Amino acid sequence: MPWPQNYVIRQFLIDQGVLDNVDGDDKWPVTAGSLPATVDNRVSIQNTGGELHPRLMTGEENEYPTFQVMIRAFREDEGFQKASAIQAALMAVGNGGGVEVLVEGTDTYVLQRVHKTSSFSKVGQTDDTRMQLISGNFKVTLYLKP
Repeated sequence: MPWPQNYVIRQFLIDQGVLDNVDGDDKWPVTAGSLPATVDNRVSIQNTGGELHPRLMTGEENEYPTFQVMIRAFREDEGFQKASAIQAALMAVGNGGGVEVLVEGTDTYVLQRVHKTSSFSKVGQTDDTRMQLISGNFKVTLYLKP
């Protein structure tokens, strides 16, 4: 079964040791999809609309999957430090070939390249807990390994 790109990116960032698969003190758990209603440092990888690139010679269009990284942090400086670590890991993809990612123990994807489409910026804070919200956007070239 093919997995959406947010699951692949989530697993990649866990594999790289940038984010965590579990909750706990000094942890940065990551979800594929929306942020749960918990009060903790957390990251969410959300799919966005994709980006079309026409090929002038053939008239075909290639669609590149896009995603947003949403960070919820107790403190703004901690959130931006985590954003910097995430961005560094994503930007390193493709600097030596593709990176294989095993998703949910079933399918292997190859991340070929990740491109930043917007810088991380503060987008607000939660109303109830005043936690900081920081967001950045990316596009990815990946394929399911046969």
